[in-house]
Amino acid sequence: MTNNFNVSEVVEILCSDAYLAQEIEKFADLLDLRPSDRITSRAQCTMGTITLTQYLTILLQQWVGRSGNDATVPNLIEILKNGEFINAADQLSACLGQSEASSYDDDLPPSTRLYVGRSEQEKDIVKYKENSNICIIHGPDGIGKTQFVLKTFKERTNFQFFRGDSITNLRMSLENRAKRLGYNISEQGGIKKSLTDLFKYVSRKENRAGLGLVTVIDELNLRRKETTELKEEIANFIKICSTGTKHFLVITSIRRDVICLKGFEAIGSRFLKLPIFENDEADEYVRKNFEHEAENNIRELNRELGNYPLAIHQAVETIKGNDITIETFLADYKSEGLSIDKPSESNFKTSMLSIMRMTMSKIVHESNGLMAVQVLQLLAFMESGRTLLLDLKAISCYWHEVDSTHVEHCIQLLSNFSCIDQDSDKRSVSIHRVIQKVVRLNLRKYQGNGINMEALHLKQFFHKLLSKHKENIPFIQESSQSRLTQLARMWTLFSYKYLTTNHELHEIPNLIYSAYVKLGLFSYAKSFIFQQKKNFTKDLGDNIISTVDIAKNCAIAMRNLGDYLTAEKLFRGVLIDEIKLKGGDHEETLDTEHWIVSMLFRQKRYNEAESAAKHLITKCQNSKYEKLEMKVIQVLAFITGAKGDHSGSLEKHTKVWNWRKKELTSRHKETVASLHNIAQCMYEQGKYDDAFNIFTKIVTEFLGLRADSDDLRSRYWLVMCEYRKAFFDPIATSKRCVGNLDSIIKSLKELGWDDRHPDLDEALKSRRMIMEQINAMGLQGSSSVSSELSNVPPLHVEPHVVLDVDDNVHINGDVEQGGSCFSNRRCSWAWLTLLVVFLLLLVCISLCLFFFVFK
Repeated sequence: MTNNFNVSEVVEILCSDAYLAQEIEKFADLLDLRPSDRITSRAQCTMGTITLTQYLTILLQQWVGRSGNDATVPNLIEILKNGEFINAADQLSACLGQSEASSYDDDLPPSTRLYVGRSEQEKDIVKYKENSNICIIHGPDGIGKTQFVLKTFKERTNFQFFRGDSITNLRMSLENRAKRLGYNISEQGGIKKSLTDLFKYVSRKENRAGLGLVTVIDELNLRRKETTELKEEIANFIKICSTGTKHFLVITSIRRDVICLKGFEAIGSRFLKLPIFENDEADEYVRKNFEHEAENNIRELNRELGNYPLAIHQAVETIKGNDITIETFLADYKSEGLSIDKPSESNFKTSMLSIMRMTMSKIVHESNGLMAVQVLQLLAFMESGRTLLLDLKAISCYWHEVDSTHVEHCIQLLSNFSCIDQDSDKRSVSIHRVIQKVVRLNLRKYQGNGINMEALHLKQFFHKLLSKHKENIPFIQESSQSRLTQLARMWTLFSYKYLTTNHELHEIPNLIYSAYVKLGLFSYAKSFIFQQKKNFTKDLGDNIISTVDIAKNCAIAMRNLGDYLTAEKLFRGVLIDEIKLKGGDHEETLDTEHWIVSMLFRQKRYNEAESAAKHLITKCQNSKYEKLEMKVIQVLAFITGAKGDHSGSLEKHTKVWNWRKKELTSRHKETVASLHNIAQCMYEQGKYDDAFNIFTKIVTEFLGLRADSDDLRSRYWLVMCEYRKAFFDPIATSKRCVGNLDSIIKSLKELGWDDRHPDLDEALKSRRMIMEQINAMGLQGSSSVSSELSNVPPLHVEPHVVLDVDDNVHINGDVEQGGSCFSNRRCSWAWLTLLVVFLLLLVCISLCLFFFVFK
């Protein structure tokens, strides 16, 4: 090595971070290590030939070898931060005494430089905290609710802050907090992991000393189309706070009745309305910035702005940024205000709109000023919180008249004019929600040509994305979680207003949903697609193809959650609509029938499923839908195997595999799924060596082509093959198999699955069976395998979700890979081994006695 970088010490610290262990390949990409340089060690790690610690050591050694003297702990910490491995960066910094670890909270908005007034309200809420469990702070946008709670609680009490403007942002806030506290949250999100569970965990962890905790849920402004899911979760939060030790919940909102507190009469609750500034408060704020301005000018400024805190703040920043007087500002402000239809807007919106129009008119005269205004308009449709500059540049490629290479200069210009805030590292930006609203309002109503530019810009943006998709440029499908969140936000704003006039864009929400699923973000996917279903149904009705396609994805979302009964009901509703709209023999209609057959199989209604499958195969053959026919034959193969005919099941799976290998190539994800199914049939027939060889080929040669869950399932069956075929040294084999199962179980749980999920339930049953075999052989006392889950870290598998989807349908399909075919059979090989050993000993003793006697 070319420096003193202590690889072993760093590896020991990083291995303790479960999130990094789950996302080890993402970490390797951040180190800028070529996949070809690590393919062998990666396969060995997946196979269990080397441990995660050894694999991480190899990666860091390669990085040190390539980076030389630049391979330092501070640089590695920066790499971890850039990749959002915040907890690992903090741990490394704390343990090795480096520079201060990431101290900012991504969800926490910046505090204002100056703060005045609110002394009476501060006294009230501090008093409420002592004798209440919840306080709802309400008031109009821009009144200062967020800054008020930050000033009151951030520095003086145990405090946690979550964004509540959408269920997606609330989940993201909770997961970020949980990861910082050491909770094992992977980017795959959670299938069954509810927001309530996350809230319970972070609250218990933050208040473990029992000294009190203040939780703020900011901007809980439930829209009229918001699903009941968020309301139910908030109700659960209230219950948790009411039973916790000194736990005070603060909700900020524009509405007093944002949450119905009916049923919570026993819980102490308070309401606090935050008013506009008093005259003396508003004047004090301006005076602190402009000591030499005349009192009458200060009062006139605040009177014109209606004493609204945000409007005053923005005016002050505009005056300072342009180095002008209050008098000059007021002249421009009044002139700009004449062009606004004041009766149709509130005083606050009018004042903010006037200020922002003044600001934009100044910006356009700067270098790249026109483009900076376009970037500001783009930011108006993105998340108001932390937006990564990397995501902004990528998305801006598709926005109106923006050159992504100039985005950083535009951001600096907007920051200079106080339109946005930049983080200290300049890797992300944030924008106030009110500024977003007035910029969108300006686009909608106050363009000189009279055109709704909000609708036009968004329409053009999504048209570009859709055309790139049709050109096989998968911008949406290849998005990271943070970028996908921004796209989902932009589409949500668009779909609230413009669904009815843009039917050609109705494929976009299905693409976003599929991208969430591909990342394994099943909870985000479910929340997003069900919200879209509500929007489509309200604006377009139930009986149009676009709504039915969305409904089909809702059913698939429930299937991904393992709720097969609900999924079946939803699929049957979709089938009725598809028959009406597309006809009973349409490929998509028959695909929905295939889903219903699959759900019947999943519910172990084998006879019903078998009859439906055979009938559906005939319909596919008559309509010449070969690809769909293979999908149905695959499900029929599972049914056949579940009923005990493994030879028949193998024959059907082989037929599907041969067709897919010919038509789709051997490396296609569906072909690999068929190969897995063949190996599983061989396992069921007791051909453990053949099955072992095929599973080994799958997990080494086809890694990353399929879903996490599919790769883990292949690894599971590989472990079971090793266990079944062991003859020599069964003790060591059993221990190794339990350790490998522990790794698989941990990885499955990190996907968010609970013990009820079929794959996880199967793995747990197998582990218990092997442990019982060990105990039966009297080895428990000497075994190093704990009866609890071991600390074997999860092995990373590339996060690519298998979607057995018809290319023309763009709907997730059911690529089944060996459903729960594991029965409760107990393997007797251990007893057979003992019996054989006993017989061999008996023969040896007999021979010895024979020779001794006759000699």
